[in-house]
Amino acid sequence: MNEKALENILVAFGITEKELEVYIFLTKHGALKGGEIARQLKKDKAQIFRILKSLQAKGLVESTLETPTCFMPVQLETVLDLIIKTKRDEADLIDTEREELISLWKNLGKATLKPSERFLVIEGSNKIYFKILQMVNGARKQFSAILTFPNLMRTHQFGIFDAIANHPFRTAVQFRFLTELSEQNLNIIKALFKRIPKTGLYLNERDHDLGFRTVPQIVVTDEELLIFIAQKIGDFPKGQDNVCFWTNCNTLVQSFSTIFEELWRNSKNIKEKNAEIKTGKSMPRACILNDSEAAHKKLYEIVRSAKEYIIIMTSPKGLLKCLRSIHLIKERVQKGVSIRIMAPITRENLEAARQLMECCEVKHAPVGYLETVVVDGKHLFQFSNSVPSLEKLETNLISRFINAFYTTDMGFVEKAEKMLNDVWKGARAPSSVTLESIISPFNGTLQRAVKKIDGISLAEGGKPLSKLTEKDVLEKVMFARKCKGKAKGIVRFYGSAAQAIVHPSDSLNLPDILFHILHFEKHSAYGATDAMLIFLRLKIPTGHDYVGAALVIDNPKAIDYCRKNFKGLPFEKNLQLVKKDQIQIRMHGNTMFIGWTVPIKLLLPQYILPPSFIIIKGYGDVKTMKYCVNQPSGYTVVNELNGLEAFVTFFSTSPKYEGPGTEGFLARDMITTVYPPHVQIREHI
Repeated sequence: MNEKALENILVAFGITEKELEVYIFLTKHGALKGGEIARQLKKDKAQIFRILKSLQAKGLVESTLETPTCFMPVQLETVLDLIIKTKRDEADLIDTEREELISLWKNLGKATLKPSERFLVIEGSNKIYFKILQMVNGARKQFSAILTFPNLMRTHQFGIFDAIANHPFRTAVQFRFLTELSEQNLNIIKALFKRIPKTGLYLNERDHDLGFRTVPQIVVTDEELLIFIAQKIGDFPKGQDNVCFWTNCNTLVQSFSTIFEELWRNSKNIKEKNAEIKTGKSMPRACILNDSEAAHKKLYEIVRSAKEYIIIMTSPKGLLKCLRSIHLIKERVQKGVSIRIMAPITRENLEAARQLMECCEVKHAPVGYLETVVVDGKHLFQFSNSVPSLEKLETNLISRFINAFYTTDMGFVEKAEKMLNDVWKGARAPSSVTLESIISPFNGTLQRAVKKIDGISLAEGGKPLSKLTEKDVLEKVMFARKCKGKAKGIVRFYGSAAQAIVHPSDSLNLPDILFHILHFEKHSAYGATDAMLIFLRLKIPTGHDYVGAALVIDNPKAIDYCRKNFKGLPFEKNLQLVKKDQIQIRMHGNTMFIGWTVPIKLLLPQYILPPSFIIIKGYGDVKTMKYCVNQPSGYTVVNELNGLEAFVTFFSTSPKYEGPGTEGFLARDMITTVYPPHVQIREHI
């Protein structure tokens, strides 16, 4: 067997490119220490330890008991046996469920079988497209999909179009696909349709022009919803890295059906697109400015000539460049020019946004828009990377950018301006109240959070807190063991966590919400657990504050422990146990998904949180920290974690909320140790 064949087998097993590189390296070199692997591969140690942890979880790598630990590859025959067993188990499970469902259906006679609303996580292309095939066969009124062009092609490879052509209710079901079309792929799609029997499906072009943002890839039918989740901001998953979340929650199905209908109304038919490409009808009067200096000069001239308004959509770093041009912005404003700026707000550019707001309007825009400038409804600039500084040509302020697009075509400019105005209407001005200011009891220094207990600084083994590294946390997670002191009431949890502020739309009739989300793995005390603490911003005697409103948990074994730990807090009165398929919390790379299919009753009877889901995407540099929280119950919680600032997207029955990067935090790797009141913590730190 050659190396390429081995790689193909491992890819089929679900291993990523980075994991594959480490596994092949170990196969060639034998047992090695993690630091030695990182040195020879010229990779970051923390990254290598994360990869090794993942390979261990997949059964491809083993570790020795010696110190320091060495890692060795599992023999290929063992890996093949594991793959075969996994596939057989999957087939047996499907076969078993099939017989049980058929038997249950027959026993019910004419009664209607209505499954409970739930979430499922589906990983790997084979499983995902098999599920889509099931959704096709189960559709009775509609089958709607938003897919990238490569994934549309995969639907053909997996026989989805053939299933549509042979669907027994084909004339009654509306099959619709939205994708991006171009001159390059249009001919491929036309050829594809010639090879496929008449299916009755409709294919339209998603309107991707002018910075129109990418929305999640989805498949929605009468009663089901499938959502593709990308591991990186702005990326779609590929191949075996595909991860999807499926639900039959009616509330979310209806919400995404509405999103699809809106996009469908604004889409183009494939025939119209073909005609435009052939005739060149849609091509505007435009030019591509490849020279950085020329593009900069052109932008500067147009901005200086503005008479009425300037609209800017830029990046987080682009907002900082706008601050450098604040004197030019002030000059235009004094001349009566209205200036509006939109950009993803992060902790790094929040102060720049505040300074700019003193002379113009600034709002948060989600990550993913093409950077754009519209001037007076007559001029449109779009940039392949970032909007340059608006300063007059000064070498130290010029951004190197290529393929700047400029047009005065009125149809094109109007379309871009409409898109920007639509985004502006749903955007929010950056708030002075950040997540850090709400949850940190350490005067805003979250990275160096230290709480003194009985005069002892909370640092492990006498090691200063500042020395705690990302590798330290990863090693503790990799070699996780249930706390030996559990007999004394000390318990330990391993997993991930997140905090997120959400400002719901008025239609939900809810105040601002603070979510504290916990995902503990099976080797934690009490086993695998998903939990969510919900706080509402309510009026209290001293003003407004976030007050505990509900604790939702899916593990009955942990209920009594939670009641003791949260004794004296509102969560004790409103603790809700749900089934494991009614709440899902999953981590993929630097992205966390949280979804629930049941309404959650909050502490005040007038407030109910409907079925929803949240996506929290980490960005920037990893922050390693250790801190503790003293509970009113007397329990002390010590957290050690690797975390990132995060963007928050909240989907529910109303329009989605997309928050700035100052309102979310993702603890990607976390160890939580809880000490009961009677334990002297100084003995354990």
